[in-house]
Amino acid sequence: GAMAEVTSGAVDEEALLLEGRHRAANEAGNGAETAFDVTKMTAKNCVNLWQFIGSIGMGIFFALYSDYATDKICDGDDSQGSLLATYAFVSYDLASFLSAPFFGTFSDTFGRRNLYLFSIATGSILFIVIGEVPNKYAFVLSFAILGFCNGTSVLSYSIFVDFVMHMPAEAAGGAQDSYFNRFLFRVLRGLRSMDGVTPFISRDGNSEAPSSSSPPTEPVDRQERAGRQLMDRLSVMYTVGWFYLMAGYVLGVVLGPILKNWLGIKLAIATAGFVYMPAFVVLFLYLGETVPKTQKKELSVSSFWASLVEALSSLQLLASSGSLLVLSCAFFFLMLGFSGMMDVLMFWVEFKFGYYLDNSKHQSELYLVIISGALFTAVMCNAFLYKIFDYHYTIAVVLATGGIFAGILSTTRSVTMVIAGVFFVSWVVAVYPTLLALMTPSVSYAHQGHLQGSLNAVSSAALACGPVVFEYIFYDTIDDDMEGTQAARRNLIANSFWFAAMGCFLLSGALIILAPAGNNLLGKFAV
Repeated sequence: GAMAEVTSGAVDEEALLLEGRHRAANEAGNGAETAFDVTKMTAKNCVNLWQFIGSIGMGIFFALYSDYATDKICDGDDSQGSLLATYAFVSYDLASFLSAPFFGTFSDTFGRRNLYLFSIATGSILFIVIGEVPNKYAFVLSFAILGFCNGTSVLSYSIFVDFVMHMPAEAAGGAQDSYFNRFLFRVLRGLRSMDGVTPFISRDGNSEAPSSSSPPTEPVDRQERAGRQLMDRLSVMYTVGWFYLMAGYVLGVVLGPILKNWLGIKLAIATAGFVYMPAFVVLFLYLGETVPKTQKKELSVSSFWASLVEALSSLQLLASSGSLLVLSCAFFFLMLGFSGMMDVLMFWVEFKFGYYLDNSKHQSELYLVIISGALFTAVMCNAFLYKIFDYHYTIAVVLATGGIFAGILSTTRSVTMVIAGVFFVSWVVAVYPTLLALMTPSVSYAHQGHLQGSLNAVSSAALACGPVVFEYIFYDTIDDDMEGTQAARRNLIANSFWFAAMGCFLLSGALIILAPAGNNLLGKFAV
């Protein structure tokens, strides 16, 4: 009953609410730009700032933690260091899987600002502490604590939803936004005007734009138009935040080896924590609360325990509708395939070509290729493809293309072709923000933190399972003693993880196509 209350009529209600606010803003004329709460604009810009600066720290850290495990804890043993780094990374994601629903639920109830600041402060301290851990167990435990306290991803996307739901369409990329944000929004909206009116594809296939002066005669058409506008705004908003995150991460990965050479590996890792500190100060001064006062509750023993119990069952939210459940499964397989593929890629290149990629120079080059391919695809999809075709089919085609190139990579004969192929496979990551946007309207606004926490838990579970599953597939199917006439069979077996990645991407795309019929499928299954 509680889940039915959460999801009942959520899409129509929020879509109509968005259109009503958009219409009111248009009718306000010149006063529209100052009619909204500027503190929420500041909150969005603070989050984008954190996405960039925080990702620099994360990039520095993840570029060096494997080297630190090998050099400082495992006394230079590469195999033991690599294994320890994998255990540490899995513990990080498992802890994040456990904590994400709590961050989401508590932020809906008590507000997002204080939780955001807590997560940044603990991350800054833990990055400095990890560089001083004495043994393997403390190293893995510190990663688990870091993952458990990291709620910034959940809270960032929740704040983006707060902004979209409470601001008129002119706010994002409008006159009060930063110049760089205006440029990003203009590119992602396909070089259209910044008045917030986005076209949609009606039932007859004609492109239209919502009119503020003449309301449509059919309620269904009004819901369809407002729902399409909601999706456009969510997709662009999420993609802009994701752009900042990816750009910061690449910069951090490039800076990591440089800092290691200058400062030594311990101080270089500690630098990741120090990078967090100016961001914390800026957010402390300028990040406002985005949850409405009417929704927030005072912190008390009873309200805390009620929220705790609610968080423990928040993953049930993903099964509250058939389409949301199917999209959540697609999201899981997307993250499973990509995380596993990237984890095994380095070992595969060494095994097949005798050429080790897991050093600072080539790792940075690989990340740059991945990010450039993903950003290129994200711009193309948001600026053009999503405006012309249905979201579900566009995402499915992108995933299928990445899956096909994953299969092609299994036949490559040079490292150069591996780098080129990874550029095309990285297309699958570009749909990450839009896939989140597809799932966002599935629940009412008051439970957006619940939803974002649950989706982050799904992502963390996939990131924890991917490296373990794909390393098992890879190492269980190779045999270093094969030679001579068995070379072809040896290569085929070693490439098995590519076929696993291809299967994950194709399955994810198929599920996304089936998602609109998910409610009917779930109903038949229940019967």
